Amino acid sequence: MTRGLVLVPILLYYPKTNASSTTSTSTSTCLKESLSKCLTKFYPLAGRIKDELSIDCNDAGVNFVEAQVTNCSLLDVITNPNAHSLRQLLPLDHQPYTLQSPLLLVQVNQFQCGGIAIGVCVSHKVSDVSSLCAFVNGWSCATRGDSSEVIAPHFELATLFPWKDKNDDNQGFEAAEEPRKDVVVAKRPCPTSKPYSAYHAVNLRKRRAPPLAEHSFGNMSSIVGALLTANNNDNHEYCSLVGEIRGAIRGIDGEFVKKLESGDEGNLERFKAGIMQASQGGNEQINFSSWCRVGFYDADFGWGRPVWVTTISVDLPNLVILMDTRSGDGIEVWVNMLEEDIAGFASDPELLALA
Repeated sequence: MTRGLVLVPILLYYPKTNASSTTSTSTSTCLKESLSKCLTKFYPLAGRIKDELSIDCNDAGVNFVEAQVTNCSLLDVITNPNAHSLRQLLPLDHQPYTLQSPLLLVQVNQFQCGGIAIGVCVSHKVSDVSSLCAFVNGWSCATRGDSSEVIAPHFELATLFPWKDKNDDNQGFEAAEEPRKDVVVAKRPCPTSKPYSAYHAVNLRKRRAPPLAEHSFGNMSSIVGALLTANNNDNHEYCSLVGEIRGAIRGIDGEFVKKLESGDEGNLERFKAGIMQASQGGNEQINFSSWCRVGFYDADFGWGRPVWVTTISVDLPNLVILMDTRSGDGIEVWVNMLEEDIAGFASDPELLALA
């Protein structure tokens, strides 16, 4: 699955309050009206992908779904989360998501207890997690009646990273799908029967010199990684793998971003080499993405801060997403893996010791 066909999902949960205990119809109407106001500033989200490289800002609209949850309470969902049940709270109708689909999908779930869960999905083609959070916080401001406080996003990424035609000598590599990724690959032994490739997404906004504002809208991320090969049984080499990834993340600095902006073909070639190496020899790929300190818990629609913010793993095997707890002093980990791998993962003694 290419990044263009991946949806980034988020769920925000709000208990019943005096402010939220209005009728479901009035709540839905208020959210629709504020969404329309917010989209005047985040207008690309109401458009459609034009040619895989640009957005037609044609005001085609977004998907808005209203749902009544009658078989459980908000507390049930929070205390006993189930991936299948959480998926029902998102605007995913099991239809194939294509480049002609809406870029933004919203589902407002109202529980009989008075609680509300808001599910939002955005196309990863046009937005990363930081931009999704900027939109959600902007929408919440508009819902509270603070439209003047909605921070207008900046759309300078297309200027900073202009597209350059790479049709010549592609040799089957779809560089057009991932023009701003770079993979740093390092080899380390692995105590298993097959090699592992570990990748971690990195937000480039604060790593640029000078930094870009967090409300710079778009998909401004890079990927760093390391390769753990199967040639001995030294478990300590996993620590080396972590060190390699940390070192690669430190390498994403102002000079690195400057080279990306200048269209340095060496970065693209390293990405190509890394992807080709990771895809050969039966490598098992593990992907990490940190959503910590992004700001989803600041989204107050007039009912206070959410009591819980979570996601479900997109349809990508071996995906690990790190998220803040509400208190900000802990981390929740969401892991998507094949069913046959779950038993061994759940019984791992090191993980059980941390539970």
